[in-house]
Amino acid sequence: MSGLMRDPMTRKRCAQVGNFVLLHALWLAAVFGAASGTNAWAASVLVVMLLFGMMFSRHRRSDVVMVFAGVFVGVIFESLLIHSKLIEYKLMLHEDLPPLWILALWMGFSQSFNYSLRWLMPRPVLAAVLGAVMSVISVLSGIHIGAADSPYPILLALVYGAVWACVVPLLAVTARRLSRDEDGYGQI
Repeated sequence: MSGLMRDPMTRKRCAQVGNFVLLHALWLAAVFGAASGTNAWAASVLVVMLLFGMMFSRHRRSDVVMVFAGVFVGVIFESLLIHSKLIEYKLMLHEDLPPLWILALWMGFSQSFNYSLRWLMPRPVLAAVLGAVMSVISVLSGIHIGAADSPYPILLALVYGAVWACVVPLLAVTARRLSRDEDGYGQI
């Protein structure tokens, strides 16, 4: 088994599949955890996801930059949504800041551009379309499950879709530039 993991293609495929599974597990843990009144589920899966990335990435700096980019964008965007009263998340520690489980989602999602979402890097239009559609499905599902509430779900969906149509290509371009900065930088 250890001989297989030395093979670069096997490591890359394992990292992509593992990240894909963990990204979806993170969403489930975050949303169902928030609905159940805990940030611990999201935090636990995020830690596993980040450690998994460290095990498989040859260049961890790109992961760190992407995680911080996710936190930065997430704090700004989610704080604006909260301040505008378009959404109220469960487990908010402060009335103007997103809860930890939302930030965990942003961190895990952003890191995924180095792994399972890497294929979106050269496809900004597709990244925008998928960002718009999938974000709306995600936020409305989270509301339905009980992790958040919105007095204006249709307006929230429109805003979410529009912003994510910009954010996903931006994150993809950021990850792509990081991977070009250095020989093999950001590569698995």
